[in-house]
Amino acid sequence: MIRHSELTRREALRAVAGGVLCSMARAAFTFHFATFTRDITPPLGHPLLDGPYGPALKIGDPLYAKGFVLLGAGEPLAFVVVDFCEIRSVAFECWQTAIGEAAGTDPSRVLLSSGQMHNAPLADTVADTILEDYGIKGEICDPAYRKRCVRRTAEDIRQAVRVPRKVAHFGFGHARVDRVVSNRRAVRLDDTATFARFSTTHDPVIRNAPGGLVYPYLKSLSFFYDGRPLTALS
Repeated sequence: MIRHSELTRREALRAVAGGVLCSMARAAFTFHFATFTRDITPPLGHPLLDGPYGPALKIGDPLYAKGFVLLGAGEPLAFVVVDFCEIRSVAFECWQTAIGEAAGTDPSRVLLSSGQMHNAPLADTVADTILEDYGIKGEICDPAYRKRCVRRTAEDIRQAVRVPRKVAHFGFGHARVDRVVSNRRAVRLDDTATFARFSTTHDPVIRNAPGGLVYPYLKSLSFFYDGRPLTALS
């Protein structure tokens, strides 16, 4: 499985912010910026989260692949988030390669993330292949749908970089998040550790437990032109 840790994402954000700061100190309008949004809502009947929640029965909210390409810091930098639960293994490489080609950059300069919502598809081509060997097809993600999402997202990126907008300045945001915890290793009252996951719970012992070792800050990097915000990366 190929995935970026939270530390890697923070380091990537710092590196981009540092590069933007250094370059903009040298010249005005060094950077250009291209944004895109592609609807990737799966068809009704498509599996969600590789099957345990059943297929999609109705559309409450559409799903998107969205992001931006930053031009002017050497080879282009692409930041893309996909409204899938996960994008694993070879599927990750397919997305990353297609985005890199569309943005005119190396795949290593593509930061691809999944939204990790549970009522969304999950892409894992290796798992698909294993299941197909046992006569089970389409139980994780329909290959035709997945390839269509990648192709159409790449088309939108390719079109977006043809008409980029100038970036005049940028801003940083930094705020502490209160009463929201994400810690996969929690310590019980008897000092033993548990790796149980609690997305939601009514147990007062769990709800009142200390936050533990978490990174409590939300940071954002925003881009502006002519006093108007273009977008923000959090």
